[in-house]
Amino acid sequence: MIFLSYSWRDRDYALELRDRLRFAHLAYWLDSEHLDVGLPFRPQLSSAIDRASAVVLIDSRASRTSPWVQFERAVATSRRKPTILLAA
Repeated sequence: MIFLSYSWRDRDYALELRDRLRFAHLAYWLDSEHLDVGLPFRPQLSSAIDRASAVVLIDSRASRTSPWVQFERAVATSRRKPTILLAA
């Protein structure tokens, strides 16, 4: 499973990437589809990153200043997950 990390400002790009992963029959984790808003976010994000084989980080000015993307990147780094940066 591939964890998609992005700023909501780059949502259209993230959805395009999701569609490409679907077309390739690759499993992915996208917050808008998998995050349970009734539960704390950080544990859910950490758990999804733990289960992921890789993290794709959509790199943009917005993502570099997003606290959530920075959290996801820190978790991925601490878990030694392969991280692929894609410019938005």
